[in-house]
Amino acid sequence: MKKILILFITLNLSAQVTKVEPPFWWEGMKNSSLMITLYGDNLHQYGVNSDSINIVDIVRLDNPNYLFVYVDLASLAADDYTLTLEHPSKPSIEIPYELKRRRYASALRQGYDSSDFIYLIMPDRFANGDPTNDSHPGLNEQANRSDPWGRHGGDLQGIIDNLDYIEELGVTAIWN
Repeated sequence: MKKILILFITLNLSAQVTKVEPPFWWEGMKNSSLMITLYGDNLHQYGVNSDSINIVDIVRLDNPNYLFVYVDLASLAADDYTLTLEHPSKPSIEIPYELKRRRYASALRQGYDSSDFIYLIMPDRFANGDPTNDSHPGLNEQANRSDPWGRHGGDLQGIIDNLDYIEELGVTAIWN
């Protein structure tokens, strides 16, 4: 099973479940297997089912507040679905889950691979394209290029002004 990058977004779902990640997914993805992370007080006590989503596995951790639900979305179209958390002595919890329609031709997009060269740029340190915006009277720290730990005044205009240089390096993507 592929690893999935997890970013938490707080949702107001119920008193019991406070986070669902990812908060939605897309129909027709090449890999239809998905891990949905649920977070909330003592979720390890709950079972999970759905009338329409194929639940492949439920994983409980030592931390009782997490529940990982592995699902297979291969046969599902874009729509709103429901995961139901069931407990033997507590009320069920319904978690809405949306499968979104993909944009036209989105499957044709090429992702990153080992041929890509991603260049991490810290704009403040890279190039100063507009010295008039280096310091602002409302900021405690003013630009000071002689201080290695201070603000240097680089900006997005400095990156734009140096795109030819970045391209000459063979960079295929900028991470800023």
